[in-house]
Amino acid sequence: MSKYHTIMLVDDSEIDNLVNNHIITRNELCDHIVIVTSAQEALQYLNGCIHGQNALVPELILLDI
Repeated sequence: MSKYHTIMLVDDSEIDNLVNNHIITRNELCDHIVIVTSAQEALQYLNGCIHGQNALVPELILLDI
């Protein structure tokens, strides 16, 4: 059983997103992974969650700062 339903990865590096996606999937940490490549894209996605446009609301956000 997964610990989280949805995790969001926010990173502009495709390689980092690929590696993190693999680690999360392999360890069965969540059912769904949402990957975005910028803070602006993340905010747009989260705004869509508030307005009911995105059904997968992340419970955990991993952000590359």
